[in-house]
Amino acid sequence: MSQVRPKFYALLAVALIIFLLMGCESMPRHERAWLAVHAVDTLQTYNAASDPCFEEVDPMTRSLIGAQPSESDVLKWSVGTALVHLGVSHTLRRIDAPRWLQNGWQAVTIANSAHAVLNNHHAGIRPWGSNRAPQAQNDACRVGR
Repeated sequence: MSQVRPKFYALLAVALIIFLLMGCESMPRHERAWLAVHAVDTLQTYNAASDPCFEEVDPMTRSLIGAQPSESDVLKWSVGTALVHLGVSHTLRRIDAPRWLQNGWQAVTIANSAHAVLNNHHAGIRPWGSNRAPQAQNDACRVGR
């Protein structure tokens, strides 16, 4: 039961965030797109955190949450990253930054998060269920994103 409960709460939190964002018509669609991709990355990383074989290899994320983060560390990283992203996006709109800069910020961050999700998937890291890639079922451990 203790394993199901934290995963349930994490899934519930992500579902709630996505549900709330669906009604945020004032939020630019690029921002909603980034948040959706970030939510998938969060679920993948959260699920992998309970796997003793998981090791975070992204240098920036690793510097924030460590090589083998706890589920709590992953959730703190996720919320912190989302708040920073929302803050930068809001500031760029508030100061009326050039459109190319606002769009560039969104394009780069969406591409970076999508790249992370794809790398996670190719490494066998899933938002739920087993984190073993089909070809690595018999391997003792493998390195994630």
